[in-house]
Amino acid sequence: MIVVATLGDVLGYREATYRFGEKSFRGFLSLGCFKGASAYVVVALESVLRSVREVGHALPRHLEGLVGRECLGHVEARLEEGATGGAGRGERRVRVEVSPRNIGGYRDWVGGVEEYYEFFLREALGGLGGAALRVVVLPARADNWYGYAYRVSNRDVYLAILLGELYRVLRERGGGEGVEVVLDVTHGLNFVVPLVFEALRLLAPLFKAKVRVYNAVPVKSDVGEFEVVETYKVNGDRSKLDLSFVEESRIGGSTLRSLYRALVLNAPLALYYLCECGREEVDAYGDFVAGRRVAGNVLEGGDERASTARVMAWVLADWACRRVGSNRLEDMMEWAPGIYGALGDAPRRIVENELNNLYRLSERLAPGEEKPLYELMGVEPERPWERGGELERNFVAHAGLLKELVVLGRDRDGAYVKYRPGEALCKTMEALGIDMSCACFKCGERH
Repeated sequence: MIVVATLGDVLGYREATYRFGEKSFRGFLSLGCFKGASAYVVVALESVLRSVREVGHALPRHLEGLVGRECLGHVEARLEEGATGGAGRGERRVRVEVSPRNIGGYRDWVGGVEEYYEFFLREALGGLGGAALRVVVLPARADNWYGYAYRVSNRDVYLAILLGELYRVLRERGGGEGVEVVLDVTHGLNFVVPLVFEALRLLAPLFKAKVRVYNAVPVKSDVGEFEVVETYKVNGDRSKLDLSFVEESRIGGSTLRSLYRALVLNAPLALYYLCECGREEVDAYGDFVAGRRVAGNVLEGGDERASTARVMAWVLADWACRRVGSNRLEDMMEWAPGIYGALGDAPRRIVENELNNLYRLSERLAPGEEKPLYELMGVEPERPWERGGELERNFVAHAGLLKELVVLGRDRDGAYVKYRPGEALCKTMEALGIDMSCACFKCGERH
């Protein structure tokens, strides 16, 4: 189980009783109801390092370990005491102010936010119990907090960061398909909640994840008693990828864009070649996402590498390339339907049917023999790149395995399929926006 929560200014939280089914938990975070997760993900705004809060007549218990102690490297919390005026004149009031320290740049600021929430989660849960903790730090609107001014309030920026970070958690800590994801929205963060849900909804089909949304509703608000209830759920095993928001023009990078095209155009053989030769570029962009440079570059003046379209293209490329096997027909019949099935039942069926057809045709080959597909079919090759608007439809309908492009072969290990170098491949792929040059297909022989 992976638990995701949006958290705001923890200084203002108070102890309450949370009832969850037959269990009951008392604490200042409802996350105590979800102990035993493999990973906890906190989504927060970086502005938390400038929090100021009047916390009442006495310092709440969950803040005692934070205030006035050198427990965090980039965070400092100070306690101020004073007396109230007016009708409550003379009453003791406590005010807590959080501020950053030892900040040399954006990375240090992010590190401070991570330290801050790790402290509170350990307090709330009594330790993490071996679970991983990931704090997703979203940019806020501010001036000169760490050396430069910026203004960020762009949905695209937030969703890009959330997609990249949540994908990495699901990949590394989800344990494969069918992972259960809990999204606890009790503690709010207004506009962040729907964006986190949107990111999880988009990622769920890749991992067949079961996403359940929980919120705490008051039972006896006067005594701080709440019931944690399920408010919504998404079953990734029954939903398909939604790519309607991806603007291909914003993906950039020839390999990432070509991998995306190989997926949406239903072309497992092109995907195989591009994953084989483009892994380095995919991994390099993954390092970019992992290094928090998505947020950093946006803040420093804008970077197309941080667009939602490009991050989603990377997510799909990384996810698919980790599942791609060889170009042996029996192997492709295993891995290709699983990948294209995430895009829908129709793509999966087309891929299955076309690979089955190739397998039957390959049985005509003797060991050590290779033949173009059109020759095995007993027809003449055409010029597919001249079909205009029909090309893409025909390419998708045949899973990218057009008779002019494909060679079937057989050796002692069985049948395989590969692209046939030459004008047909080069011009067809160019017309479809798939750059195969990284696989050495440059209108010449592939070595």
